[in-house]
Amino acid sequence: MVRLPAGYSPRSTYQRRFWTEPLFGDCKEGGFRLNTSRLRQPDRLSRLFLAVALAYLWMLCLGAQVIADGLADCVDRSHRRTLSIFKTGWRWFKRQIKLGATVLIDLKLPFHFVLPPLKFT
Repeated sequence: MVRLPAGYSPRSTYQRRFWTEPLFGDCKEGGFRLNTSRLRQPDRLSRLFLAVALAYLWMLCLGAQVIADGLADCVDRSHRRTLSIFKTGWRWFKRQIKLGATVLIDLKLPFHFVLPPLKFT
């Protein structure tokens, strides 16, 4: 029989998991595809992961800015949101590159950003 420590809450553990799983999904198949890098040397892999972590942070900030500015309809459905903040930023970045526009590297969240409500239909 396994005894859980005093004060343990499964809810707090799941809340961390809720934010961790999308991170790994976005790093694997969702955008950066780290699983196809074929790197085996730890020092090279750590440098690649550092670059991916910075790019991930950038895409999160870009996605938050796009949502806050009301421009998410250009990359997502207009009647309901189906993309994560990362995917919104990723698709916005790819769209701007295709249009030949410059995309600034701005690693801060907009002051008027509020997470969109989750709607399950």
